[in-house]
Parts: sequence; C-alpha cells; structure tokens
Amino acid sequence: MKNIFTIEKQYLIFREQAISLRKSIFKKIKMSENNEIFLDLSKVVFMSRSFADELINLIENFKLENKKIKLINQSPVIEKLLNAVKNTRKKIKKEFFIA
Repeated sequence: MKNIFTIEKQYLIFREQAISLRKSIFKKIKMSENNEIFLDLSKVVFMSRSFADELINLIENFKLENKKIKLINQSPVIEKLLNAVKNTRKKIKKEFFIA
C-alpha cells in the first residue's frame, strides 16, 4: 500500500513550512512499515525557492536514512522550479569543490 501524504496548502512560501512538513512526514514513516512516502503536490499553486530548497534538503536527508520521498502530481511550473533549484545547488557544489 502506498504511503501518500498530500500537501493541503496552496502556497508554500517559508522554510519553516518545510521543516514542519519534515516532522509530519517523519511521523508518517515511523508509523508505517514502508520506508517510502509519496508526496502529493496536486494542490500546490505556488512554491518559493526557499521552500523548494528545504524540500530538496528533506528528500536528501531522508535518502541518507534509507527512506525515499517521491514527489507526485506536481504542476509543470512547480516541477520547473524544483529542477531550477536542483541545478543551482549542483552548480554551487561544483564551484565550491573545484575552487
């Protein structure tokens, strides 16, 4: 059975919202036998870059704990934003480690 966690808010603006989301997801994974969560973004209309950055941190941190978060039902705009943030993070890491 899929563990689906739907984000109910339409506007995700603050890093604090992502931190709160982390706590909720951690509780859901802890109560479940499955180490995989599907994060449903179908209701999200807007996501700030800072929220997106924290969301990516969340996904990466859970990956380190052998848990998986998969994003589902995101709009093309949200998907484009997440990809832009991921690419910026890669560029910063690359420049930081090469310099």
